[in-house]
Amino acid sequence: MKKQTYKLVVIVFFTSLLLLMGSCAENAETNSQDDTNKTEESGDTPESDRLTFSFNHPETEQTFKIIHAYKLYENYEERELNNPDENDLELYKQEVIEPIYDDCFSGSAFPYSEEEISTLAESANKFEFIQGIADKIDSEKVNRLIEDALIRSTNLLSSDTNKTVCIFPATSLIQSSMMETLGPENIIVYHDGLLNGDILQAGIAHEYQHSVMFERTFNRFAELTVLDYIIDEGKAVMFEKMLYPESNFTTVNYSYNNAYWSKVEPYLYKVDYTRASEILFGGNGLPEYYGYSEGYKIVKSFLELNPDVTVEQWTNLTAKKIYEEGRYVDNYN
Repeated sequence: MKKQTYKLVVIVFFTSLLLLMGSCAENAETNSQDDTNKTEESGDTPESDRLTFSFNHPETEQTFKIIHAYKLYENYEERELNNPDENDLELYKQEVIEPIYDDCFSGSAFPYSEEEISTLAESANKFEFIQGIADKIDSEKVNRLIEDALIRSTNLLSSDTNKTVCIFPATSLIQSSMMETLGPENIIVYHDGLLNGDILQAGIAHEYQHSVMFERTFNRFAELTVLDYIIDEGKAVMFEKMLYPESNFTTVNYSYNNAYWSKVEPYLYKVDYTRASEILFGGNGLPEYYGYSEGYKIVKSFLELNPDVTVEQWTNLTAKKIYEEGRYVDNYN
């Protein structure tokens, strides 16, 4: 079977920023910290059975959580099968969303709208398929991989907030190559049962960098230019590859195609999310994930001319400064 390449898809929800629910029950889970700064859900529950795995950074005491949301689908299946007359969407909210809402969605820049939750719920009744995904996920191994990636990411780029990674089952082909950063504290992973190793870790590093950007530029999205979007992704790809240089989470094309670039350059300083999305993900004559690759090369060009700039410093630089002082356009002249 051809090896699948996982790529980042960060979806920004501009059109509907409705609150997920009028009210959500607080997660009643309580944790007790042990000598290794790991927290258990309840007593002697084996790690493989826990919904939540928490740990602290060994030096900063920053708290991280990993929530295996796919484990909640079994409860939803039981409720749905035993209550055929009840509304599936409401059952999905009660059994899957509400128990983890505070950790996974509360405080995010882009809360899931009712429409987006409905889309998730529509595929949530693929019970046998979802159970097959859950059976393939070694939660303890996933915990170790994500823990290592978050610690390494924090060591390279400091953060002022705690982070939560919520793992949902990938119930569609699109989701199987998807991670999302919803805000300074919220990272969503759609796991298809195969996502592992340095690909998973590189994706977490990529999303971590986005979460730090959210900390520093919260709610600026209405003003972003096409160049801003390209450089934001370029920074995340650069960060991921600094930590996991051998990973193919994001594929970079190192060639300079003038025909492609001519479709991009006129839009760089325009505020146009539709065009930015086409450039990032591909479309209208551009190859898949073209903007991610170009964004990385723009950041790389800047760093080659400014090798003393630290990760902390270039994370805070504007897209315009990186593009212009990196003299990236010289590659197309």
